[in-house]
Amino acid sequence: MPFSQCLSTLLGCDVTRALFCLLLTFLPLGLGAAVTDLEQRINGVFDAASLGDGARLGYVLVDAASGEALAAINADVPMKPASTTKLYTIATLLHHVEPTHRFATLLETDAELEADGTLAGDLIVRGGGDPSLGPRFGGDVDAVFREWATELKRYGITRIAGDVVGDDSYFADDRWGEGWYPAERAEYYMAEISALSFNDNCIDLTVAADGEPGGTAVLQTVAPETDFYRIESNVKIVEAGTSTGNPDLKRDEQQRTITAHGKLAAGESRTRWAAIDDPAHYAAHVLRETLIAEGIAVDGAARSAHRAPGHAQPNPPAAHVLYRHVSRPVSDQMVVVLANSQNLYAETMGRHAAIAAGKPSTFRGATEAIAEYVESEGLLHDGFALFDTSGLSSLNRVPPRMTADLLLRVNEWGLNGNLLKDSLDKAGVRGTMRGRLTDMAPRLRGKTGKLGDTDAFAGYLATSSGREYIVVVMIDLAEGDSQKTVDDILRATDAALAD
Repeated sequence: MPFSQCLSTLLGCDVTRALFCLLLTFLPLGLGAAVTDLEQRINGVFDAASLGDGARLGYVLVDAASGEALAAINADVPMKPASTTKLYTIATLLHHVEPTHRFATLLETDAELEADGTLAGDLIVRGGGDPSLGPRFGGDVDAVFREWATELKRYGITRIAGDVVGDDSYFADDRWGEGWYPAERAEYYMAEISALSFNDNCIDLTVAADGEPGGTAVLQTVAPETDFYRIESNVKIVEAGTSTGNPDLKRDEQQRTITAHGKLAAGESRTRWAAIDDPAHYAAHVLRETLIAEGIAVDGAARSAHRAPGHAQPNPPAAHVLYRHVSRPVSDQMVVVLANSQNLYAETMGRHAAIAAGKPSTFRGATEAIAEYVESEGLLHDGFALFDTSGLSSLNRVPPRMTADLLLRVNEWGLNGNLLKDSLDKAGVRGTMRGRLTDMAPRLRGKTGKLGDTDAFAGYLATSSGREYIVVVMIDLAEGDSQKTVDDILRATDAALAD
């Protein structure tokens, strides 16, 4: 039982947040001097970091076996959760959907196949919400489309008289979240949401500074090789050894261009992933190019078909299904969400949770499904508010104690709980923590979060004796290197538990 619920039971009344915080601060309720000492240690690490006058720390440490709260700092203050939001998304999804569930993408048509191999109409690609079409789980970027071309030829199709249509109407046409940053639309982490996604809704490009300082870096590779956008480099070459960051990406919808800007040191190269507009159109466009390259003529163009505004249901299915492509299971997809912190996958899983919960397949429907789930589990705390399911929104707010309570509940789930825990980042091993806290590997696993002035971690820490603890760290409104401070707090926690 969450500590706040235990306190309410002991006092026999509904304790207000203000009274609860007061009691926790001045009366540790038998947790003793060790609790006060630990909180002082953690506060000392935070204060020494000098993250600015407005910076706030949220911290909770819970014994995973007993559920006993061992320390809490600003535990009930709502803060930006950043990508720790994804824990709520996957927990809600697993409440509604089996981890073995797979998503289907259908090749359909209303046309008849003529004797000469001509499909006398459109080829429709009906997306079923699989975010992983492309090389995410191995293979070349367009391998899946070459596979589809082989299947169509096996069906007897040598020519398509109509268009290649990307239909993503399984989800509502709601591709951008409230509180996302418009200036960053070309960045991979802000890829648009669609029920028909390909290559994470990005074009991969490598910029190489092969020339002399003062020149312009060249595009070394572009994948897939497509004319959906014109890709340009405006990256300037500077002296070898100069410290430079990744080139910035700008997208111009009117000119249909993506341009890389910035600087690269001579001899360096960098790979970027440029997010595109209208993923369903993009998928149809690259599929059309692939079909032609594989020997299937296409008379028509590539285009997209979205759900009509105000319509609660997808576009009606076509008369004939030519091929059914099935995704990897949810259990594999959730690793991409939790370990790789992939926002497109998180938002897609949020849509699936919404549909399973009987909600609209929109940002609001997905967040309503999460709120309904946590309330049904008795996990809802004051101040909880989500505007997306990936953590990209700067408007999201979650109290640290609520996330600790969620992770405590995950420990009670059995198989699904083990699957979720096994899908998390692992310090020094994989995901966003591959290069972090290697001295705590493999005992630390969890979900990291980074958004502007916010850094967070929520997960599980095992001591050398094998005892497991739940730890949540949230730093909000910070200036400076708040990620380092999160790591320092986790190390201080580990040291305290070893004392």
